[in-house]
Amino acid sequence: PSQKAEVESVKNVLLKSNCVLEAFGNAKTNRNDNSSRFGKYMDINFNFNGDPTGGHINNYLLEKSRVVQQHEGERNFHSFYQLLRGGSEEMLKSCHLHNDPALYLYTREGSAAATSNNDRMNHKAVMSALDVIGFLPEEIRSVNQILASILHLGNVSFASDGENIKILGLDSVKHISELTATDPDSVSKSLLFRTVATGGGEVIEKGHTEQDACFGRNAFAKALYERLFGWIVSRINGIIEVKDYNPVLHGKNTVIGVLDIYGFEIFDSNSFEQFCINYCNEKLQQLFIELILQQEQDEYQREGITWQHIDYFNNQIIVDLVEQQHKGIISILDEACLTVGNVTDTVCLESMNTKLAQHPHYTSRKLNPSDKSMDFQKHFRIRHYAGDVTYSVDGFLEKNKDLLFQDFKRLMYNSTNPVLKEMWPDGQLSITEVTKRPLTAATLFKNSIVALVDKLACKEPYYVRCIKPNEMKSPVLFDDARCEHQVAYLGLLENVM
Repeated sequence: PSQKAEVESVKNVLLKSNCVLEAFGNAKTNRNDNSSRFGKYMDINFNFNGDPTGGHINNYLLEKSRVVQQHEGERNFHSFYQLLRGGSEEMLKSCHLHNDPALYLYTREGSAAATSNNDRMNHKAVMSALDVIGFLPEEIRSVNQILASILHLGNVSFASDGENIKILGLDSVKHISELTATDPDSVSKSLLFRTVATGGGEVIEKGHTEQDACFGRNAFAKALYERLFGWIVSRINGIIEVKDYNPVLHGKNTVIGVLDIYGFEIFDSNSFEQFCINYCNEKLQQLFIELILQQEQDEYQREGITWQHIDYFNNQIIVDLVEQQHKGIISILDEACLTVGNVTDTVCLESMNTKLAQHPHYTSRKLNPSDKSMDFQKHFRIRHYAGDVTYSVDGFLEKNKDLLFQDFKRLMYNSTNPVLKEMWPDGQLSITEVTKRPLTAATLFKNSIVALVDKLACKEPYYVRCIKPNEMKSPVLFDDARCEHQVAYLGLLENVM
């Protein structure tokens, strides 16, 4: 194709990729009908004419817990509702689905939620975007089949008959097996048992308790969605990456990076996801302080310019509270996840209380018994640069371990659908080959954010600050106190001065 046609094609793909990533990575929350539940950094390459020639997307911490559970009044990811409300009759039939989200456990909470999203129209736009980007018809079909499998998984439940447990809703198992191109008996087996290798190399099958089976099912559903999302991003990257770049032929290559990432979050109930998101914001604030407030003033000093020194709060102390080796909250969480025996969230909180008792930005009910806004053995509070956030420790260890039984990985790797198989390369290992303990979710996230900050530090930054004018999602209300609070914690006053 001519260079002009190529530029148009790249522009189109870059624009359409946004529509696809929003469908799979955004959801309706109580504060925003189209909230990004993942972070995105995108490099866009330009030639000497200023035309885009390609790009690359990095994604961060998809909030996969939303797949299996949502807060009251919130929805699962848009993609599920778009599939159910916008899918053709023929497509829904082939996926054994009905066009009512209330029929599926994972979409029930959001089925009646009022939203400004038109799922039917958006589904059409996403299908068209996938086509324009260059996804093949069989790949698009596989995407729909994986979404359908997740919905059916949510409707699988278990009952105990004393000794063993059995699956209720075998129709769902049959549908999952058909949609994932796997053997129905293997699907049932993965849901009811886990394969364990003993120290002597013997392989045994261990039957689940009802609780373990529910945990396994939910972990599988979350992993299916996360792998699908990661595959979509890498598929887009494969299409938009700059190919055969030659500086002699193509001239100077300029890169503009765009970071679109979740802002600071304070909800009525804050969990592991908010902890990670707020840590990410602390890291980005640290970079802002360094690049804007520190370096600018150092430059004035070097050049002998007279100016009034601007004081600012350096949040390094909070960053250290979270990420410091051996002492920070992430290290304490990881240590608890590695400890053999029944280490609970409460035990982990005790450990944090002991190790962080003297830290000026950490407290809990045990350390401050008169503060009744926190519960004993449940809450801890971090004084973030943007305000105090109380976190509920319930589920922290489970989300940090992010355990997925190997049986599910092998089940997916053995699928006869090549698209699905490609998403599960680690399923190739047999039970006796899997020895290395994977990194925890918090450590993986920390590593990715450290790499992101390094990448941003070598760029020349421009900030677009979004101020939320009210909590009512109204275009005409302006809440002074709320806006002042945001301006203060974003460091905008120091920035302008």
